[in-house]
Amino acid sequence: MLSVADSFQNRVDLLVGLRGLESAAFARTVEVSFQGGSLRFIGREDFVAMKVFAGGPQDIADAKAAISAARASLDTALLRRLAKQFGHDASELLEEMLAD
Repeated sequence: MLSVADSFQNRVDLLVGLRGLESAAFARTVEVSFQGGSLRFIGREDFVAMKVFAGGPQDIADAKAAISAARASLDTALLRRLAKQFGHDASELLEEMLAD
């Protein structure tokens, strides 16, 4: 992981590899225009699955926020499949979040 921060305390974590992350995650990225260029971000389902796998307090808060921000457009079948790939604990944590 590479963390990049600026003088305003903004931080971005760049992941180069994560156990359980499927290569298709890169095909599900979202392109966003930024200052005349574009950035590609991991899709919401992959993001949430990675966060439940990480399992720390901030990761869980991030996952919950991502779910509540756009629950109606979330592909829950994909999300469940992705979390399951990260193991039983990630899958169970995701189910608890989706039940809230």
